[in-house]
Amino acid sequence: MFKRLPAYGLIAVFAAFEIAVLWLALHPDVPEDYRAYYIDQSTTCLNQPVTGEYRLGQVIDFTASEGDLSKPFKACGWKGPSKEGTDAVGETSRLRFIFPQTAPSLTLQFEAIAVDHPETPTQTVKVLANGVPVGEVTIDQSAPQNFKLAIPAEAIAAMPGRIELRFDYPEAFAPPGIANTYKRSIKLLWITLQPNPA
Repeated sequence: MFKRLPAYGLIAVFAAFEIAVLWLALHPDVPEDYRAYYIDQSTTCLNQPVTGEYRLGQVIDFTASEGDLSKPFKACGWKGPSKEGTDAVGETSRLRFIFPQTAPSLTLQFEAIAVDHPETPTQTVKVLANGVPVGEVTIDQSAPQNFKLAIPAEAIAAMPGRIELRFDYPEAFAPPGIANTYKRSIKLLWITLQPNPA
């Protein structure tokens, strides 16, 4: 019997190791964005490490006229640019703006058009800044439209010198059998954050 004790001990260590591995697999310690995209699948937008370096008032071109000038701002949910603009992909997309200037009041301006689709002639877009609702716009597919939305003071105060924009597309569409991460909704042509006069 005593000769078997080392074997039992080894089995107990191995079993404890397996239980620990199983516990870690069921309770992974991963970043919130990773969990939402891969584990919970509660978002189609996996945050990317973009710089977002920006000067307030700068207009960012999302067409391919001068290459991909928008790349440093596209945190997730965007394709590459084309001459018609940059397609949003998935049910959510994000843009990041990091700037050294102080601005107690900002206005978001952008131009966009809905992707041509016979069953969905318009797209509702919900806009948030630093997690704070900014507004909701309806974009149609007939021609590009310009939009102006005031960034709430609480959003600016929440992250001074940084605006994380989130665009939600509740009416985004995809052909049957295509993953949510490839849903289509709008094309963005340009965007700017304008400081308001004091």
